[in-house]
Amino acid sequence: MKMSRSLFTILMVSFTVLLTSCVQKSNDTEPPKEVVIIEDSIEVEPPVDPIDTLPTTPPTVDIKVYSEYPEAIDGCACYFGLTAPGLSEGKYVFMTNYEKKAYMILDGEMRTFELIQSENLASGELKETWKHPDYDMVVQSKETGEIDETWQSIGTISIQPKDKEKTVIRVVGECGC
Repeated sequence: MKMSRSLFTILMVSFTVLLTSCVQKSNDTEPPKEVVIIEDSIEVEPPVDPIDTLPTTPPTVDIKVYSEYPEAIDGCACYFGLTAPGLSEGKYVFMTNYEKKAYMILDGEMRTFELIQSENLASGELKETWKHPDYDMVVQSKETGEIDETWQSIGTISIQPKDKEKTVIRVVGECGC
């Protein structure tokens, strides 16, 4: 009993010495150090090359931007806008759920498309073929990054009306839940 009590006392004293020796003492007499700002040039990478070159013909389809999710979009979705700032402000031109439906406002009406084919291409590219009774559409996108469980991408949407020339637009997008 005597030995266990002395062992306990030694351990407690050692523990106290250890704790008190780890305390950092501050010296309030020294003024704070000055912050030095270093002005270095920032190197910016050039933008990613577009997936598809855009035709020089004027668009034949009137594509409208919308800001409200279609009712069928609930939960996980992919949505595309014409610009990154527009997309962050909730201005969409294309939206799809993970149930093989996509939505665009074309020629003044909200159109619902059915997914016909989806294929993964080289280096993170995705090509999807969509159908509507009056339009065929191909969405090509390439993943550019990930933030907070959403995946960012850039790409093109090619819209081929049954009775007009094809219209191709560049888009930026995001997919997530």
